[in-house]
Amino acid sequence: MADYDALAYNGRIEALREKEYPMLKDNNTYLDHAGTTLYAKSLVDEFAADMTANLFGNPHSASGSSQLSMSRIDDVRVQILQLLNADPTEFDVVFVANATAGIKLVAEALRSAPGGFSFMYHQACHTSLVGVRQESKASICIDTETVQNWVDGAPLPDEITSAGTPLLFGYPAQSNMDGARLPLDWSQKLRRRKDIPIGFLTLLDAAAYVATSPLDLGDPESAPDFTVMSFNKIFGFPNLGALVVRKDAMPVFQHRKYFGGGTVDMVVCVGEQWHAPKSQSLHEALEDGTLPIHSIVALGIALAVHHRLFGTMADISLHTSYLAQRLQDKLDRMRHSNGRRVCKLYSPVFKHLAESVVSGPIVSFNLQDEVGAWISLAEFEKTAVLKGFHIRTGGLCNPGGVAAALDLMPWEMKRNFSSGFRCGDDNDVLGGKPTGTIRVSLGAMSTVSDVDRFEAFIHEFYQSSDGSTFSQSRDEMRSTSVPDLVVTSITVFPIKSCGGFHIPEGQPWEVKPEGLAWDREWCLLHLGTSQALSQKRYPSMTLLRPHIDFEKGVLEVSYIGETPKHLPSKITVPLSSDPAYFDSYDATKWRTSRVCGEKILAHTYTSAIINNFFSEILGVPCLLARFPSGGQGQSMRHIKAQLQQHQAGYHKTRRRVPGAFPTEINTPPDSDSELDQRRMLLSNESPLLAINTASLRALNMEITNRGKYDFLAYTEDHWSALTIGNHRFQMLGSCRRCHMVCIHQDTAAKSEEPFATLSKTRRFNGKVFFGTHMCYATPVTSEEAGGFMAQAPMIRLQAHIEYYSTGTSFCSRSNIEPEDEPIPLGSSQSSLASEYPRVGHTRFAPIFVVIPYASDGPPLNGSQVNFRYGTCDEIHPRCGNCLKHGVLCDFENPDIAESLVVPDTPATSAASPDPSTGLSPVLSSLGTSSPIFTAATSPSFPDIPISIPTSSRHASPMLHPRPMTLYRNPDPPPISQASQNNRMMELRLLHNYTTITSKTLSLQNPDIEAVWRDTVPHLAFSGASFLADGLLAVSALHLRLKSPNDRELIRASHSYMAASLSEYSAALSKGINQSNAEALFLTAALIAFQSTASRIFTRDDGGDVRERSDGYVLPISWFHAFQGVKTIVATSWQWLRTSGIVIPIIQSQPSLNLNLSATKSTFFGHLLDGLDQELDASEPDAASRTLTRQAYQHAVAVLNWAHKVPRTGAPMVFLATVSKRYVELLQAKRPRALVILATFFGLLKVLDSGVWWLKGVARREVMGIVSFFDPDDEEWWPRLQWPVMVALHEGDTIPPEIWGGRSG
Repeated sequence: MADYDALAYNGRIEALREKEYPMLKDNNTYLDHAGTTLYAKSLVDEFAADMTANLFGNPHSASGSSQLSMSRIDDVRVQILQLLNADPTEFDVVFVANATAGIKLVAEALRSAPGGFSFMYHQACHTSLVGVRQESKASICIDTETVQNWVDGAPLPDEITSAGTPLLFGYPAQSNMDGARLPLDWSQKLRRRKDIPIGFLTLLDAAAYVATSPLDLGDPESAPDFTVMSFNKIFGFPNLGALVVRKDAMPVFQHRKYFGGGTVDMVVCVGEQWHAPKSQSLHEALEDGTLPIHSIVALGIALAVHHRLFGTMADISLHTSYLAQRLQDKLDRMRHSNGRRVCKLYSPVFKHLAESVVSGPIVSFNLQDEVGAWISLAEFEKTAVLKGFHIRTGGLCNPGGVAAALDLMPWEMKRNFSSGFRCGDDNDVLGGKPTGTIRVSLGAMSTVSDVDRFEAFIHEFYQSSDGSTFSQSRDEMRSTSVPDLVVTSITVFPIKSCGGFHIPEGQPWEVKPEGLAWDREWCLLHLGTSQALSQKRYPSMTLLRPHIDFEKGVLEVSYIGETPKHLPSKITVPLSSDPAYFDSYDATKWRTSRVCGEKILAHTYTSAIINNFFSEILGVPCLLARFPSGGQGQSMRHIKAQLQQHQAGYHKTRRRVPGAFPTEINTPPDSDSELDQRRMLLSNESPLLAINTASLRALNMEITNRGKYDFLAYTEDHWSALTIGNHRFQMLGSCRRCHMVCIHQDTAAKSEEPFATLSKTRRFNGKVFFGTHMCYATPVTSEEAGGFMAQAPMIRLQAHIEYYSTGTSFCSRSNIEPEDEPIPLGSSQSSLASEYPRVGHTRFAPIFVVIPYASDGPPLNGSQVNFRYGTCDEIHPRCGNCLKHGVLCDFENPDIAESLVVPDTPATSAASPDPSTGLSPVLSSLGTSSPIFTAATSPSFPDIPISIPTSSRHASPMLHPRPMTLYRNPDPPPISQASQNNRMMELRLLHNYTTITSKTLSLQNPDIEAVWRDTVPHLAFSGASFLADGLLAVSALHLRLKSPNDRELIRASHSYMAASLSEYSAALSKGINQSNAEALFLTAALIAFQSTASRIFTRDDGGDVRERSDGYVLPISWFHAFQGVKTIVATSWQWLRTSGIVIPIIQSQPSLNLNLSATKSTFFGHLLDGLDQELDASEPDAASRTLTRQAYQHAVAVLNWAHKVPRTGAPMVFLATVSKRYVELLQAKRPRALVILATFFGLLKVLDSGVWWLKGVARREVMGIVSFFDPDDEEWWPRLQWPVMVALHEGDTIPPEIWGGRSG
């Protein structure tokens, strides 16, 4: 079919879909036509009209209604033969339930023959055809090459020819696994062999083939003896099948033993056992019992409607072949950014042959990530379901085809089974191989839009681009900062999969060996199957809200949805394990049931009041059951969680290089001794789950595509243990996520979020993880083991948390609160103005939520860093780019600004938008924009009404394909006419950098000097132009020390930094990857240098320019710039940790070792004097007080540490590690925050003479801060004495009596 014809036919199908297939609304994309296709509305309407207009009786009668039924059945039987071009004198149609029933009918008949039969079957057979081997005396599985050899004359196997029994050869016309089509003339060619055993028969499974292609049985000599099909695969409705029998093969059924009603002419039972089968036609003797009359009537209507809608089967075949080829081509061309294939295709290459196609409209494949690891089928299907795709994954009931495609040996399949793998299991990658495939199957009503939408889905979720990766791999993570944690939320779920009970603040809660007290001790069991109910199938379970009333000794359960009037508003269940204790309840009984596939024994409540309450609310018959703690055997379950490959500590003895192909997989333990048998109740994998609220915020921001978040997000992946209060908890591994997180916990509504976002950002080795499993650890010391606390451990909200990461020792312990409002899980108070529910509404079932105290960082998308950004606005005296990156604009000096600004002209006015982009000419010319990567630490800059001048723009041909400075002449010269002065300036700056400036970027470390001098320029001029511009900008700034009024140097320092920021922003917006991580880190460091050094040449720093009349303005931009470097390190650590450039720079920094005790015994402990009284007077609530206290305590702890090692550059760590709250306090000019900042600048005095970009900073900044205070202030002035004495000291060495404890 030509493209034009194909698209024209497709257009006709698109036009009829809205009317005929309304079930496809709401973005449903149906791609499982090989399972069953869709039924047309016209079919249902016409069938309903026929059923209401006519009376159909049992055909085994002589009534009018019976005769009408028989007439319709006979007509449809003939229509089926006409569909197959089969002669009614040569073939008969036997109606059966489905194709499998037809296969069983043949197998039962052959089994009853004297001597039985032998069976050979093609490896592509459906499981239903493979099952025939169990009825045979001998069987063999063969491939296409073997069959073709037999056709060409090769001898048949001895086990078949020597059996002396009839031989049945079964094969599919089309594989239901990969769509491969097998020759339909095999029956004829094998039948002609002289050595073929007597009674050779062929059985053709045509179910998949006839769904979209015409099957021609016009030549009875070449036709198979038996052909089976299922009509639901062709028409969608009815569910009916047929066995088409070649009349030469009919004698096979004479040995059939069973007979049913309607298949015999006479039956004798009394006195003798004899019967006479019907013999007029084969179908009369085989169609046992009353035929499915109404289904056959519907089949006749389906034949007519199908032809009216879609034309001939040949038309459908061409249409579906076109679609399959289109999809196959798209998937085959899809590549990751590193060139690896996204899809491993198993279907034959689609080629149009003379009159046939080698493959049906099925595309079978698996997905691989950018390092070649397989994507989990279960995770793929979860995401596909959320996005509205109806698709099949797994073994596809085709064991031979899957084994051949995936190269699975019998021993591997048996090993997988022994390891616990079962059909439909989530553990679908074992031994480094997938256990199934993804199958897209197309039907008559499929369209180009279906194919293209699916291709776009694969591209969005599974194809990496621009060096980004969805799948992440980290071995060990060492934190460069100290996040302080507390427990902010504890939630238990008394009834499995129902709503949670939030532990009140101040309420101590018992921790048992199997988990938190009262957590998932109860569950709801299906009355018929005894399976535990879950929200995945019954979302309204979330609206069942439990409340534990210890005073009354009961569990109260209410329903926040609409409750039937005859039901009570709530029911109560005794907390006592013996309900008989309460007179109003019946005794319980034991019941065998299953939870997560495990067989358990649980008490089942027999109270009609309790069980009717749950049954009627959920609309399913169910019983409340209890799984009491402390049990054994089937009354106890064990933890299954384990470390995953992306977590630190997994296979620690084998370090993996980022991007290396994974060589190891997760497998179940070989024995009980391999994994400690820790107990749990009705949880899925572990009794406890910990989630860092930084991770929750990060996920919310990803969903809404806005904001920046903590680089500490997801650090719980790498925790190895927690200590909460005095109790230790062991981390067990990341939690694999399912669709339950997409159920809104206040409305029970389902959506695609947050799982859709998690599948992009939190997929590791093909699986989606979020949160970390943990359990209570047995006390290990004599002190822990003794006393009441060891027997009845208790935890509570706001408890201190000490966490341990793999490869690190003690990390943090402090009594703190989050820096902003925590996200309450399952709370309606955290909704966002978005079409998706905030994560706070979804069910992550965390038992603990821990809060880090750290600054926000950039949004992450897997290992790709996607930055939201705004363009450089050229606003003066400070442009937006410089504000966001903490870089000072030299044009804050009005004299310099006036000398450089060119008068505005209409042609270049920034106020006139570019009609093509809607942006000002300046914004359009830049093309890219500046990232905001320190949102949590950035202050809010008020809008300032300032005119936007347009200035000259100078070319930089050495590094840029076009001019990159911020200023532009009305008629800028082409690059080719760049002045010789510009070229000479660049040479001058490069020479100065390599000979002088590079030596000043490290503190007396020759190795690091060599990195900055040699390695960095080499990297910069190897394609990292933003790094090249950055080092030229810093060099220009350095030269200005000698020539502070040199306007060319002023212009160069500003222009090159502006160009660097623009290109740096463009690189960040595309994402951090292995190829650019080093250059981006080094550029961020240069931006930090520029931020601090620029202050030498300007009167003040960022902040509101309207404060200039007030004198000194705080250097807030320093914090932005240095925390930006930390953010880059955190988000690209998986590549930087092996960098020969970056790691030496990081390792040259002093190791941060804080004492957060904040007592007077520390050198700067007096800075915290009177803090409690201040907080009581200034902070509105307890949360704010705790947050502010933590900000001050942490800042002072950094100062105490830096005071001990000043000459190492340790004081600069202060800029990168203080919290967002501290910066806010600083902006508010809180006296304590100002004194702490003055102390920080005092510490920089020891670097005054040796670091040019800090020259004079101590004196200038300390005295500027002092200007905010009254000299008569008796409270704060004494605390300023130390920084003032240090800053004003003259000389190279600060004596111990001034410095305190150690000479400076």
